Amino acid sequence: MYYMYGFWAGQALLSPVPDCQILQSLTFFHLSRVERLAVDQYTTQLPARIEKSPVYLTLLPMNSLRTLTLRVCLVVPFVRALDPEQNPYRAVLCPRLEELVLYITDEDLLSVSGLLEMAKQRA
Repeated sequence: MYYMYGFWAGQALLSPVPDCQILQSLTFFHLSRVERLAVDQYTTQLPARIEKSPVYLTLLPMNSLRTLTLRVCLVVPFVRALDPEQNPYRAVLCPRLEELVLYITDEDLLSVSGLLEMAKQRA
């Protein structure tokens, strides 16, 4: 069984997830207050429409999020959700985001120039 732990004082730490279920369970908390989020082992691919993605729906209300750490997980769904060019209405999710810590794997296929371009679009 997977679990979430460490939700206190504006922080959330997600353990290995049966992917969407743990993200959906976060909706019971005041997501607008979360300042730090760490996710481990998220492996769900993006659906055809990003606005239907559990990642997008989870990050959408997180206006106070300052640090997002993605460890040993597929980071593409998170990067695409944060990229104003990729999501609907060119919305800037998590507008206070200061730190995006990525542990990149071979499966992620992200370019540094692409990440820098996304950062420019968010500014």
